[in-house]
Amino acid sequence: MTPSVYQSDPQPAPESDFIDAELSHLLVGSRPRLRDARRTPLKVTRVIPAVGSFEVEIEAFEDQGAKWQLPLTAINRLQFPRDARRAPEEVVAELRAAVARFDQPLEIPIDAGQRARACERIHNTQAELRDRLLSGLPRVNLADHIRRREGNDQLAMLFKELLDEHALSDLDEQFARSFVSNPHSGEMVKGHAIVLAELGICPYSGTIIRDPSTFDEPWTKRRREQHLIVRIAATQALWAALGCGEITLYRGAASDSPFTARPPASFVSATFSEDVAHAHYSGGPTTHTAILCRQRVPISRLLLTFLETPAMNDRYREAEAILIGDPGSGL
Repeated sequence: MTPSVYQSDPQPAPESDFIDAELSHLLVGSRPRLRDARRTPLKVTRVIPAVGSFEVEIEAFEDQGAKWQLPLTAINRLQFPRDARRAPEEVVAELRAAVARFDQPLEIPIDAGQRARACERIHNTQAELRDRLLSGLPRVNLADHIRRREGNDQLAMLFKELLDEHALSDLDEQFARSFVSNPHSGEMVKGHAIVLAELGICPYSGTIIRDPSTFDEPWTKRRREQHLIVRIAATQALWAALGCGEITLYRGAASDSPFTARPPASFVSATFSEDVAHAHYSGGPTTHTAILCRQRVPISRLLLTFLETPAMNDRYREAEAILIGDPGSGL
């Protein structure tokens, strides 16, 4: 990836030193690497068959020290050293059973009535927030923020005050940090995706919940629902106040294999920065396929953006926007 956008290792170990991961490789202390363009080094810190997952610690680059709890099916995204230790067969059998137990599909279609009620709640919340946003709105040079890939501190403070008034700032920060680091780590983002579908806003197509505590306090479905309504309303009201009806966003992606069709996503990450998209598009030495997209997107799809969200300006500077999924969209 482009050094000016992302950190990288100029001389990663050669592919010949590694093999594709298998469940038997999942032993605490093992050191695999991601099959991403940077070959990000990891350390396995936990294996948790009870919830069908394993935990890794990131050992380099912007997210160094972060821990991701990934589903066992994510093993196919890793490589292990050729001489890596292997777990005994009885341990592997337990992991296979966990995969079979939790890799079960869950589909939640849109209910038109629920969607109409959610849209009305968003509209009413926007009306409540509009004057507050306008009175506290600083002068914003959007082009400069995008060029620097940095948010606006005054907007971040304003949004924290608004979310504090609804007792939601903790949930907002946790959701944003989870998404920015890895949306597939744990089930914070998946829980929001399920609630988004139950609100009738975007269908859910994925797998069942693995962790029975996903909707326990303080992350109950009711609080997640309230967070989605308030955040959608506030973010879209902000961008309307900035004079934007549509925004131009980019996406870049690279893969070591041909792209295949995926289920529609509940949340989509895109960037305001063409440089960031190009960094993803450039891929790595084993890239087989890469795509680069630009699209005009209505602000009605916005959930969070880097402009008002501190977590998007911490370890990564990606000028990111998180969109509500649209199965009919090409982006």
